[in-house]
This record gives sequence, C-alpha cells and structure tokens, in this order.
Amino acid sequence: MNLFTRQRDNDLMKYLSNDEVSLCLEIAQEVNLPPGTMIFNSGDRIRDIYVIRSGTVKLFEKTTDEKRIDLGIAYPNEMLGAENYILHVSAMYSAITDTHVTLSRIPHKEFRKLLKKNLALHVKIQAALNDTLAEKTIRITQMITKDNRS
Repeated sequence: MNLFTRQRDNDLMKYLSNDEVSLCLEIAQEVNLPPGTMIFNSGDRIRDIYVIRSGTVKLFEKTTDEKRIDLGIAYPNEMLGAENYILHVSAMYSAITDTHVTLSRIPHKEFRKLLKKNLALHVKIQAALNDTLAEKTIRITQMITKDNRS
C-alpha cells in the first residue's frame, strides 16, 4: 500500500486516512478572526501550524523602512507556519486576515505528542510538510529571481 496517495485537498492532511484526520482534529483549535487581524508578524517565534478553513489571508513582509511588500494571498486548505514548525525558525513573513477567516490552529506541543504516538501519521504529516516547504522555496526563489531581473 502506498502511504502517500493524496486523499484530500488540505495540504497538511492530504495523505491521511479519515481516522488519522480525526486524530488531528481532536487537538486542533478552531479560531474565527475578523478582517484585519494579525495572525503573526515576521520575526515572531511561532511553532503552531494554522490551516485556513475559510476566508483569505494576506502574506507580506516589511522592509527596514517599514514599507510593506506583498507576498501573496493564502486560501482555504493552505497552511501557515509549516516552515517554522519544520525548521524551528522565526516567522519569515507576516500574515493578516483579508476577509473573515476561520483557522484550525494545531498547537505545537500537542501535535508533537500525537506524532510520537503514531509512526504512520508522523511519516505522512512529515511528507506533507516537506512538500509544502519545497513548494514555498520554489515560489520564493522565483519571486527573488524575477525581482532581480527587473
């Protein structure tokens, strides 16, 4: 059996069975946020993973002179904070709600405990996180390369 068959649109849970999704949702905390709410700032030490359930989130960074550089918009089923969870680094961008947003916040400590108890779940989640990190690295590289050519 192939553990890595995509089973759903959600980036974090794309390889999980229904039972494994239920385990993750048991520890997730649903958060409803109005437009204009800062989820986290660049430089924040976040470790939790956020999955957008509905609404949109603007991603941006600020230059040293406080100018805002838009990096894009995150949509439902996309993850925020995955790179911080994997790499244990501070947030590399800021995230603010663009519309009314519902998030599933997956607390770092509870998530790690869950993954330690279930090897198959751990492997599938790690594969999904690695996929996301690779995709973001490619997008950022393309943006930097495009900006340097201008």
